[in-house]
Amino acid sequence: MSRCSKSIAETLTYNPASTCHENLVSMLSSLTSKGVTEVMGSHLHKRFPDTTDWKVFGSHFDSLTEKVDGARGWYSIKLPGESMTESNAESTESSVELEIVTNSTGVVWTPTQTVEDHEIYAEDAGLRRIALMDTRCFGEYVAKGKCRTCPLAGSCQVASFSKIAQFAAELDAETEKALLPPEPVVEEPEVQEEVQQEETSAPEQENPALKEGWKVMKSVITTICSKCEESIPSGSDCINIRGKGNFHMGCAE
Repeated sequence: MSRCSKSIAETLTYNPASTCHENLVSMLSSLTSKGVTEVMGSHLHKRFPDTTDWKVFGSHFDSLTEKVDGARGWYSIKLPGESMTESNAESTESSVELEIVTNSTGVVWTPTQTVEDHEIYAEDAGLRRIALMDTRCFGEYVAKGKCRTCPLAGSCQVASFSKIAQFAAELDAETEKALLPPEPVVEEPEVQEEVQQEETSAPEQENPALKEGWKVMKSVITTICSKCEESIPSGSDCINIRGKGNFHMGCAE
């Protein structure tokens, strides 16, 4: 049995791109890899942002640990997969299907925090928030330049991790869009256009008495008959005589 110390707890990192449950699983897995079997809830809660709801954190923490009898405040680590007696009795087909579903979600990558805030800010969350409000470059962490000597480098590096999730979401959206089947192209029939052309030219074919220089047309705008001086409504048929103007169908001579 090995209990988590304060120095070991300080090596744990919080990933803002992951959920509360995923961060707890990652931290507890890190502890078990170091041989730690028991931990206090406060050890892990201190690694979370100050705004983390204790009730939400506690519910996930209780599902991953088990209270140690006779040791107040200590919990033994019980990660998913440690008590799988019933699951091991499932059929081979079910196991293969579960493995396929798990692999289809991709690889989980947890960024590692490599720098810490200055001890003045690390111990006083209120002072740290005040300092961050006056920092314009917050979240633009780089491993070179002024970031190496910045007292808020740790918080800035963690904030930059959140951009990774944003970029990944944008890439996923573009990938899903590219995988969609192309929309079917509907070709408009050309028959309608031919009919319209026939209808337009019909009056000219139906009127064999048209003289040279006469032309049957539809009035684009309301115009005046050059004979009776009455209006020819727009859209109605009329006869255009070259050099004389437009006429009602019965007014042309």
